[in-house]
Amino acid sequence: MQAEAGIRDLVRSRGLGDVYKRQPVNINVNTECKLLIPNLTDQTNPKDNCATSFSWTQSTASGSLISSGEGIQHIITVTIYDGNGNSATCTTVLTGRDVTNPVMTCLANQVRSNTVGQCKYLINGNEFDGTSSDNCVIAEKSYLLSGATSGSGTNFLNGVYLNKGITTIKWTVKDAANRTASCSFNVDVKDTELPKITCPLDKTVTTAPAQCTISSGSVPLGTPVVSDNCAVKYPLTNNSPSTYPLGVTNVKWTVTDVNTNTNTCIQKITVIPYTCGQPSQVYHTDTTFDKAKIKWKAGKCSTENSLRIRKELSLSLIHI
Repeated sequence: MQAEAGIRDLVRSRGLGDVYKRQPVNINVNTECKLLIPNLTDQTNPKDNCATSFSWTQSTASGSLISSGEGIQHIITVTIYDGNGNSATCTTVLTGRDVTNPVMTCLANQVRSNTVGQCKYLINGNEFDGTSSDNCVIAEKSYLLSGATSGSGTNFLNGVYLNKGITTIKWTVKDAANRTASCSFNVDVKDTELPKITCPLDKTVTTAPAQCTISSGSVPLGTPVVSDNCAVKYPLTNNSPSTYPLGVTNVKWTVTDVNTNTNTCIQKITVIPYTCGQPSQVYHTDTTFDKAKIKWKAGKCSTENSLRIRKELSLSLIHI
């Protein structure tokens, strides 16, 4: 009977150092992305025409933890000796498999005031970037915006504008094994910036003759200049009275934006009484018992004026 070929037969027919390959083996990596090398020597079943006992060596040694990752291959060589100076080797390819999901961590819900002069908020630095981790390698980190703001991107949000209102930010991380994890949170952007208002110029008005007040319809207030980072809500309002008394009245103008922020300014209205001015010179040569010629100092006069003339008695007519 022909003996079954063993190590020595292989060595004689093929020469020392012959290498035999086994089917690749998938090995799950641990939470630190390390691969535990199994003992491959106990998977051999040697036969030899002479030897009945054998010895093995394995490179890399069983029990070793080596850095790996999804799809990374490691070649392990097992060498068998028959004790007669003959040996044969076989190789096994160990392929790392990442079976641990990545981790994605988001902030709690956030509230921000608008960026000055804008009806939105400018994200600064990494304030809204989610924190990701994986036992091996992160292949991609991406975000999706929905709600008041729409959009998408990768890695970081710095420089992205969020519109006023509630935007949902969803972060997703994917590792090299295409395993994913996601989280999301809301950012509520509020308009807290006051609208701007500049009042019309202060005004001075005069009452009608014989009047101590003036109606609001006779006072041309004008219109304030207003602006807002979002939008002004019209109409503008003021507390103008129906009738202005003599003196100074403060008219308060109020502007409100579409987000109920308000601002005010004051316009001063000064009411002065009607006046005819006053006499400045009497022409004595033209003055008689019942008439007089008078020079009148300029003023805002009515169509009719009255003047009382007092006749002075001469000293010569006074009897002591």
